Amino acid sequence: MCSAALEDVLAEWTRGERLAQEEASAIATELETQARSQRLLLTDAAAAALQRRVASAVRRGEELEVAVGAALQEWRKQIVRKQVQQSVWDPSGNETRRVTGVVRFMPFKLNGSDCLDYQLLMSVFAMLPLQELGAWARVSKRWRGAASDPSWKPELLMYAWGAAQRTGIGSQCRKPTLVEFSVAHQIIS
Repeated sequence: MCSAALEDVLAEWTRGERLAQEEASAIATELETQARSQRLLLTDAAAAALQRRVASAVRRGEELEVAVGAALQEWRKQIVRKQVQQSVWDPSGNETRRVTGVVRFMPFKLNGSDCLDYQLLMSVFAMLPLQELGAWARVSKRWRGAASDPSWKPELLMYAWGAAQRTGIGSQCRKPTLVEFSVAHQIIS
C-alpha cells in the first residue's frame, strides 16, 4: 500500500518534470528561431531571462509565438535604450541633511518641447548621406551626440559590389557601394 502511493507520487513528479522540460524546450526553440530570424545574438544570461519571461507569459495564457515576439521586442528596446546617451539625475535635490548617495538615470530626457531642435536635427540626419557622418560629428558636441544616436539609423544597409548584371543597380561596382535605396526604405529579409 505504501509502495503504491510512493509509485503514484513518483509517477506524478516524473510527469510534471517531463512537461516542464518539454515546455522549456519549446520556449528555447521558439526563442532561438525568432532571434535568428530577426538577426539577434542573445547572450546566455539574456536567453535565460527571456525564457523565464516567456514561461510566465505562457502560464498566464498567452500564445507561445506572441509571448516570444513580445519578449524579444522588449529586450531589443532595452538594448537600444542602453545605447542612448544617458543624463544623470539626482532626486535628492540640494538637501544636505539627507544624502542618499543614490544616482538615478533618465535615459529619455528628450521628451519635452525644449528638445524639438534635437528631434529636428535627428530627422535631418536621417535624410543625409551616411558617408559624411564623420564630418557631421566634428561640427559640435550636439551634432556628435545626434550622429551617434542609434534611433535614427537604419537597422540594415545594402551594399552593391561586382559586375553590372549582379549588382542590381545597372552599373559595375569595383568596391562595395552603398545602395541609397536601403537608407531611405526599410529592408525586410
